[in-house]
Amino acid sequence: MPVYYLTVMRDGVEVVRRQQCADYAEAVAFTSRYYRVKPPIRRAVLKFYTEAINGQFARSYATLTRERDIGTDRARSIDRHAAIKQENAFEFDASYLFLIESEVGRADQEAWADDGE
Repeated sequence: MPVYYLTVMRDGVEVVRRQQCADYAEAVAFTSRYYRVKPPIRRAVLKFYTEAINGQFARSYATLTRERDIGTDRARSIDRHAAIKQENAFEFDASYLFLIESEVGRADQEAWADDGE
């Protein structure tokens, strides 16, 4: 049975490192500890982006970013717009990165890290 690993970064600092989850749904549910849907909205979507390597799930990631954490230069206007939409849909106290990895993703990341040394 596959195991999934969740890492959570809060304002660039790792607060959860490769927390084991029995399945993908458990990992996604764990992320909801860090945000909630703003009332009176009943449903909001946090988009996860997925990477597959040779047809196998490697990793998914999602971000929640506060507008104030994005620079003011014009080139970041798309990022700023996305952050505003997130702040309108969710309540969260910091900027977050959620990373869900499989064994394939962990092995890939470790191989990249080994190549860099």
